[in-house]
Amino acid sequence: MPNGKPYPDTVMLRLSDPKGRPEVQLGASELGAGFGLIGYTDETQVLLQADGPVSLLKLVNRDGKQRLIQP
Repeated sequence: MPNGKPYPDTVMLRLSDPKGRPEVQLGASELGAGFGLIGYTDETQVLLQADGPVSLLKLVNRDGKQRLIQP
């Protein structure tokens, strides 16, 4: 419970590889939505998020380098 308030109802869709590892995630709630892609390892990620008044694109390479893009 962030800030003492309960999370709103959330819908989550996950697409997994044959081993059950989620590689695509799509989530939505009353506050916003997010879309995530996971690469060959969990360290390689792309996150596109619109959460309330904030939107962002986050890119993470396997070596841990990150790039955050916000308006």
